[in-house]
Amino acid sequence: MPVAQPGVSLADSFIRELHTAIVERVRPVPGYTIKPLPEEPGSLDNPKQGLLLITVPPSVNAPHAVLDPTAKGMLKFPIRHESQKFWMSELQVAAAYRGRYTMALDSAQRASQVESEVLAQLARALGHSPFSQPVLTVSLTPEMPGELTITTAELDRVRQDLARDELLLGRPQGSAFFTSTGVGSRRFIASGPFYGRTAWSHLHADGAASAVFPLEINGVEGNTTAVSDTQIVLLIVAALRFLGRHAAERVGATGTVRLSARVLTDVRLASAAERPLAEAIDRLLKQSSQSQPYDPQADLMIVRAGGAWAGKERARDAYGESTVFLDDLLIDTQPLAAAAGELAGAVVQAYGVPEPRQIRPGGILLPREWDGYQPAVAEWAQRMNIPTV
Repeated sequence: MPVAQPGVSLADSFIRELHTAIVERVRPVPGYTIKPLPEEPGSLDNPKQGLLLITVPPSVNAPHAVLDPTAKGMLKFPIRHESQKFWMSELQVAAAYRGRYTMALDSAQRASQVESEVLAQLARALGHSPFSQPVLTVSLTPEMPGELTITTAELDRVRQDLARDELLLGRPQGSAFFTSTGVGSRRFIASGPFYGRTAWSHLHADGAASAVFPLEINGVEGNTTAVSDTQIVLLIVAALRFLGRHAAERVGATGTVRLSARVLTDVRLASAAERPLAEAIDRLLKQSSQSQPYDPQADLMIVRAGGAWAGKERARDAYGESTVFLDDLLIDTQPLAAAAGELAGAVVQAYGVPEPRQIRPGGILLPREWDGYQPAVAEWAQRMNIPTV
């Protein structure tokens, strides 16, 4: 019978030793977190003894090798079966490496696929409109997918969830953004009115998800269309938490996720990777005698409040991507703001802007830079304890 509660030192020096040992002995270093659990509740400020909860999510970078301390420079690849540890054979290691690179390729292809499909959804909704429509797409692809069985009951639950989701900061509480939800091939399809057009989202059964938002035009100068940089950042924040919660809470995806965002001057524009989509939309437009050719060479620039250019570069297709832990997107806290800032930064750099003025690296918000959304962002930051300057 134990006579004392087991525990380890929670001193900062001991936790640093653990971090050092992991970094020095494991190749490649996996994602992990170390959380101290002190014996005395409320003693986190000065913990002495307790438990350390070490969490290691499934890794897309497997296999991971460890340095054998008994043989200098020798790597061994452990594998666990139930409660036992074994060392992988050369054939097992080779198969694991093939799986790693195949998974990375599959993830990139999946990301392109989900983005193309949601763009096609909006293009079909616009029909034969001769007018250009700037759009923002945001996509998420889990590198460790989940699985969801689509049923009538699940569709009802999704509809109930979306009826309570305002999505955007500053919208009245209870004011649903996506007002219509249906089913497509292994996915839910949600839509809602936005700036006189329709925003769409595809929520896939494996946890992949994407959304496309028509952007409000803030002016036209020659063949250059202007849209608000704040609107782009605001929509990226909203989309990340919306798509992330679908992947984790509804589907059960885990680990890291590949994020991408793209601003197009017109929904009919597509890169070479989506050439079949571009050709299909072009054929659709040519079927109508009333359609007018849009200018495929038209550019887009982002502007601040009042119409001043935010950057000096023009772009027809501004693309950015990043990889984050899925857990960072689930709660409105600083990690979500940091993920949004990183992805938005990758997009606005195409316009000659080094970083979004609304979010500093690390997820620090600047409410004064959010134009008309300043009160909502300030309230959100205070409520969720997100640092501001």
